[in-house]
Amino acid sequence: MGLQKRVEHQDSRSEMVSLAMGVLNLPRPIDRVEAFLTFPGEGESWRLTQPIDQWNNEKPSARFFLIAGHNTREITSETLDLTRLQRDPYNLRRLRGVHIRHHAEHSKEQTEWASEKIEELCIRSVALFVSPYHLLRIYLTLLKSLILHGKDKEVQIIPAPIQISLTEVSPENSVAMWDLVPGEVNRIEKYQATGDVATLPERSSAIAPTVS
Repeated sequence: MGLQKRVEHQDSRSEMVSLAMGVLNLPRPIDRVEAFLTFPGEGESWRLTQPIDQWNNEKPSARFFLIAGHNTREITSETLDLTRLQRDPYNLRRLRGVHIRHHAEHSKEQTEWASEKIEELCIRSVALFVSPYHLLRIYLTLLKSLILHGKDKEVQIIPAPIQISLTEVSPENSVAMWDLVPGEVNRIEKYQATGDVATLPERSSAIAPTVS
């Protein structure tokens, strides 16, 4: 029995899987990045508690912590300022270097703010903290924003998916995070068409994390 042909034509399904594999396969030298970046929202407190815990205990490497704002019209929204973040469940203790955006209408607005702060603060490596179901879209949206700013060859994005089961219920949506995956896939395709989310060729040409 002869060997079966393994190389097949790329279609939209395999492209999406390729993007996910490529992002999740990136090295994760989180302990050596210059900045932490998190995207709060959907009432998912873990998008903040986990990176804050690492930030509080981080050695000198990370100098900045960027909190990209969220849509304050969400039912589960709360004011995420330094005063609130110092209380339960967040317990932020290390205040120097923290930059917070109050409101962001959507992911594009979040990543645009993040790109501007990265450029302003001369950041060259950033750990991207977000719920796992949302990671691919946020990564690709941030990458596209950096491309448009001409910074994609200078800034290394380190994926740092929040360590939480996808069976956990997202408070704003009242469903398990698994159930939010199809919508994320559809939005990636939709916003790639509008030029707001990076494509597979753009991801392939981005620099891989090599933080020293």
